[in-house]
Amino acid sequence: ILAESEQIRREADDVGPSAELIHWKQRMATFNNLLEQIKSSRCRAVVGVLQSAKSKSIHRWRDL
Repeated sequence: ILAESEQIRREADDVGPSAELIHWKQRMATFNNLLEQIKSSRCRAVVGVLQSAKSKSIHRWRDL
């Protein structure tokens, strides 16, 4: 999500500071939402199952 938003962001030269502030507030909200999901008990349970099963996908998930 974070990498995609950098690629998509293309603005005109006449965009002011308020538009920049709105952009960064939205980005912070997205990042905070991702952190909340990662810290959730549901996510930790899935990671625990993958670790105990010695799944190969856990390495890919951690890299992301």
